[in-house]
Amino acid sequence: MKSPFFWLAALFMLTAKGHIEIIDTEYSIRTAKAIIEEGTMLIDPVLPGADHIPSVEGTNKLYSQYGIGLLAIFIPIISVAKFLSFCFGFEEVMLSHFILSFYNIPFALLGLWHFREILKKLGQDHHTANFLMLCLAVGTIFWKYVVTDFSEVTQISLLLGAIYSYINKECPQRWFFVSAYLSMLILLKVVYVIILPPFVILAVIEGSKEKKIIKNLVQGASFLTLAALFLMTLNWHRYGNILESGYGTAQSAFSLDYLQRDFIDYLISFDRGLFPYSPLLLVAFLGFREFFKRDKKLFFLIVTISASLFLLTASWVGWKGGYCWGNRNIVPIIPLIALGWAY
Repeated sequence: MKSPFFWLAALFMLTAKGHIEIIDTEYSIRTAKAIIEEGTMLIDPVLPGADHIPSVEGTNKLYSQYGIGLLAIFIPIISVAKFLSFCFGFEEVMLSHFILSFYNIPFALLGLWHFREILKKLGQDHHTANFLMLCLAVGTIFWKYVVTDFSEVTQISLLLGAIYSYINKECPQRWFFVSAYLSMLILLKVVYVIILPPFVILAVIEGSKEKKIIKNLVQGASFLTLAALFLMTLNWHRYGNILESGYGTAQSAFSLDYLQRDFIDYLISFDRGLFPYSPLLLVAFLGFREFFKRDKKLFFLIVTISASLFLLTASWVGWKGGYCWGNRNIVPIIPLIALGWAY
């Protein structure tokens, strides 16, 4: 079989854990079950004592602080688990956790496809692009996160989808696709609003040359506006505040002290450094000079997104991570750095 995706899917399926690993996922699981069973998003506390989460007046239950977009994935899976449990007598919790442990795999394959197609757009031939895609898939920490229930790989898939849509200039409606991918990404994790400015800047720059600024901005804002209205409505319904996403007192817990403490640690330390756990990324920097010379706008996009996500994560809350590799919130910049392999 010529396509590598079958073998990647088989590899990921065989190495997935088959069970839920992190407590964060339980928030989304409970929310999905509450919607299916009770028609509400209120859930019992998963981790007693998490006092940063906003309380809900009149009840000891709470709303999950994690992205509402995950529910679009979890609700169908849990519904299927309930049906199979009813039909065959399997334990519902065990079955739903088992199926959910694989949910990143289709998103991983989609993200890898996007990565390969971006490399081809940048000039690599099909076979070399396939090889570099395999390097990302199995030669970096990307693999570890495919086979767990962390959502970072799903985020990567949508982020790469937005970047691919941007560079796919043969498509006259490409800014609609950029908007669609970015809106799904923000619904998955609202902090991704931080990466919108570079896309807006490029929409204006390219539109000014083609006299399509308004068209680009209208297309780019289409799905994002709907996502914003949906989130604001949901936040008002839950908390009476359109800006409260559920993180409460941790929502703006940023500190330069955290940044100073973790900046170097996240890059080169042997317990949580980005490059010791994904050393192939160092090769990407050899191509960055040529990358800058050949495609300044895309280079600007990946550098600003990577820097924004890294600085935001390193200065937020002070959580140092440590699960296999450092702070998992920085995982999405791995394929962005790896795009330097194109040159």
